[in-house]
Formats: sequence, C-alpha cells, structure tokens
Amino acid sequence: MSTSSERRVVRMLEQFNTNLQGRTIEDYFNINSNIQFRLRKNKEKERSCLFSFKYEDSPLLYNISNLPQDINRYIKTYIHKRYDIRFELAFPMDYPFKPPKWELNTEINNKQLNEQLTRVIKIHNYKYLVDWSPWIMIEKDILLMVESLIQIKY
Repeated sequence: MSTSSERRVVRMLEQFNTNLQGRTIEDYFNINSNIQFRLRKNKEKERSCLFSFKYEDSPLLYNISNLPQDINRYIKTYIHKRYDIRFELAFPMDYPFKPPKWELNTEINNKQLNEQLTRVIKIHNYKYLVDWSPWIMIEKDILLMVESLIQIKY
C-alpha cells in the first residue's frame, strides 16, 4: 500500500511528464548543448527517481593539421570523451515539506570530474536545506541541477 507521500511523488512525476508533451528535457528547458538528459521512476524504490545524462564530445572538433587522415582518425578514438552519469533523486517521507536529495550513482574514472559532480550535488542539496519551500516543483529542482551540470568542464 502506498503512502500519501509516495502518491504525491508519482503525481508530481506524472505532471512533469505531461508538461514535457513528448519532448526531451533539453527541448523542454531550451538547452543547447551536447548533453542528453533523462528522468524516470525508480522501480526499486517507491519515493525516488533516476536522473541520468549522457555527454559525448564530438571527435570531429579535433583535427591535427599536417597529419595523414588515418592517423588523425586513430588519435580521435583516444580523444573521444563519453560519459553516462546517473543520479538518484530521493524524496523524503515528509516531502514536499522537506527537499528531495540528489545522490551520484555512477563511479567515474575521471577523478576531477567525479569531485566536481560530488561538489555540485553537495552544494545543491545544502542550498535546498536552507532555502526549501513546498512550492518548489520538481521541474525547478531539475532545471537548477541541469544548470549546474552544464557549467562543469567535461
């Protein structure tokens, strides 16, 4: 049997999906970047959802002049960056009176990027511990997190 807070989280996520109207999160927030975002309900935990983003650096941007094309192609395979990073957005029992908590669910080999993502999450969670209001919708919370993630140098 689901509690009222679990039903509230489900309604809130359904409302967000309705607002998306089949668009991607990037289109919904009008974000122009090479990062793709995705939000879905966590089937393992009732009061949480999974937020992920994929970053892919275009190897076409790198071209070393005066080298043969075969060598350039070989170099590009090593320069190509691709990250698939997952977060969990956990909602407390007394949500919306307490803020949801973001957690990083992916271990990243890049130590500097891992530290930056951890710092972004800590700042985001702390900010809402201080300034949280029940009127803040999931859309605003996601938008603020997306804004922070875009500013990271990958």
